[in-house]
Amino acid sequence: NTFTVGIGIFDYQDSANPDLKFVDRETEAFAQFPRSETESKLDADQLKLLLNSNATLDQLGKVLDWLLENEADKMFKKN
Repeated sequence: NTFTVGIGIFDYQDSANPDLKFVDRETEAFAQFPRSETESKLDADQLKLLLNSNATLDQLGKVLDWLLENEADKMFKKN
């Protein structure tokens, strides 16, 4: 299985990092491609988006746990 994580932060808290206009929208558009009618179509449960204020270190940790759990399920799945 293939899994996708998209992270798009428009408004950075640290003023040393310039804001990136439309990056959240671009990330959402990027996420639509694997769900489109392509040969490698992804289901919604194979995709996680972290946008703007939801793109926290805590949420990133949860997404990494989600990826590891899915990889472990694949590794230990009995045929």
